[in-house]
Amino acid sequence: MLAISDEEKIRKVTFPSPPKPPAPPPPPVSISKTSKQSPPPPPPPSLPIHPRDETDRSLPFIHADHTKPQNTEMSKKTIKLHWKTVTGSSKSTVWDSLQAVHLDEEHFHNLFEVKDRRRKRSHSKTVKPVKALLVLDNKRTNAICIAMKKLPPLRQLREAITVMDEILIDREGIDKLQQLLPTSEELKLIAEQQQLRRDLPLGDAEQFLQILGSISNIDARLKLWAFKTDFKTMEKEIYEPLKDLKLGMDVLQENKTFHTILSVTLAIGNILNKKESKGFHLDYLTKLSGVKDTVERKSLMFHITSKVRETFPECSDLYSEIGPLIRASRTNYSELEADLGTMTEQCNNASNYVKVSGKFGTDTEHIVKTFLKDASLRIEGLKKIEKKILKRFSKFLSWLGIPSHF
Repeated sequence: MLAISDEEKIRKVTFPSPPKPPAPPPPPVSISKTSKQSPPPPPPPSLPIHPRDETDRSLPFIHADHTKPQNTEMSKKTIKLHWKTVTGSSKSTVWDSLQAVHLDEEHFHNLFEVKDRRRKRSHSKTVKPVKALLVLDNKRTNAICIAMKKLPPLRQLREAITVMDEILIDREGIDKLQQLLPTSEELKLIAEQQQLRRDLPLGDAEQFLQILGSISNIDARLKLWAFKTDFKTMEKEIYEPLKDLKLGMDVLQENKTFHTILSVTLAIGNILNKKESKGFHLDYLTKLSGVKDTVERKSLMFHITSKVRETFPECSDLYSEIGPLIRASRTNYSELEADLGTMTEQCNNASNYVKVSGKFGTDTEHIVKTFLKDASLRIEGLKKIEKKILKRFSKFLSWLGIPSHF
């Protein structure tokens, strides 16, 4: 054997021998034209392998056996409270001292769940409005329908007016009825159209007028009802000013502060006028603040007030002591006498209506007659009180030194 040189050993170690070339592909199988055998089918595709946890849910056909069920309570849409939350790290607030409250979450989720209203809307569209016979114009119909919201239902309207039910119809309702009384032309037109179209029910406004038209002497009846409702208020508006006038005269005649003011004012005036006067007209009291001294430029009202407090330390605010007289000063007693005459006239008209109109019904007729009898006595009593107090007021003016013809 021949010895291998060192150079060949290094080459053999450093550079491995190249790999063997791949085997050549087999030659194609020749198929004769006359052969009836078809080529073999392609191999089936390999199925993908998925991990056991099935975390990839992008494909619709992948389902995991251990999927967690959804919490239906948390998925419900509930009403939200849009409040501002308290922030901060301080633990000295009232919120830190509140006790924990355990609630049934499912109960409140069901209680405040936001419902889907689409079904209700679609259902309401299917309701067809009932056709009615409309005779009046739109303006008249709208006015009646607006007023009907403050009145009892049509089925109770006639009975409420007949018995003068003040619970179902208040004073405002009586005014609305008086404003909406039907005319003879309207009632005739409604009756004619109703005869022509008997298959249609009357509209609400037409029924309203028809009910009012069926009540005999409806206009006079409503005036009587209005007078009955207003009587207590009218009586109070006349009696209270007369009462204040009487109390005011009594208070002023006995008020020590008033007497002291007059004494000090008269004394200072006599000094300035250098003439002794018994008294002065009270309207000059309104001019005291306009008279000023020539040294300190302070008003005569200031000096009188200072002297009154010095002379009579127990005096108080005169304005707070003569409240009834101040209220009486805001009343026009000429209008008060006219209001009393109006009450008398309305009461007489109501009495005449009861005599002429016929039957109200046993209970209603008794109530009306009792009220009118009592109202007549009260009106006569107010007249006597007014006459007596006005006579007293004339003497009061003389006491103040005011001429009677003033």
